[in-house]
Amino acid sequence: MHGVIAFPVTPFKADLSLDLEGLRRNLRSLLNHSISAVVAPAGTGEFYSLSQAEHLAIVKAVVEEAGGRVPVLAGAGFNGPIAVDLVRQAAAVGVSAILAFPPYYPKLDEDSLVAYYQGIAQVTSLGMLIYTRDWFNPAPALVERLAQIPSLIGWKDGQADLRRFQAIRQRVGQRLHWIGGAGDDMVPGYYAMGIRAYTSSIANVARAFLCACTSLPRPRGQRS
Repeated sequence: MHGVIAFPVTPFKADLSLDLEGLRRNLRSLLNHSISAVVAPAGTGEFYSLSQAEHLAIVKAVVEEAGGRVPVLAGAGFNGPIAVDLVRQAAAVGVSAILAFPPYYPKLDEDSLVAYYQGIAQVTSLGMLIYTRDWFNPAPALVERLAQIPSLIGWKDGQADLRRFQAIRQRVGQRLHWIGGAGDDMVPGYYAMGIRAYTSSIANVARAFLCACTSLPRPRGQRS
């Protein structure tokens, strides 16, 4: 994944039911541009506002509209049992990978956090990416422990702490695919660190401009 990873919004009707046709129209427009992947539903897609049935309906719609042109990642989280259910139902309809959100309860000890992410990883053969956001701002040593999970393939920064992010990357090296994810305004900082993939919610409204970054050169020797 190189360039823009898009996070489509989830539209709702006046009665707050899902507007799946509106979602599909938005996706068709989005997919006309050079995005590298789609994540749905996730934070921008109202992940925390959805029932499990609504989550599945959105994942199915995104997978169908993507039609194999780009990878589709599904968000999973809340707590261990719910995350596992979300992963299973998303895997069954053909997503490419899982974006694991932190558990809802803050300040868990490190052993509990490792167990939480291991539990998500163990129910599918799909690759998993961890999204560090809100209260979950791990030190490099914990990230190194989490990197022992065989199916963990990527790490999405949601903290905008470039000093800590750099320390994590120096500790773990090329074991994970590193993704900038704390906001479109952070792209210059990520770019300076050598990161060439970032998640964008602004891609929903400024697609052509943002997707132009896919043509930016990679640092010498860096893989996509």
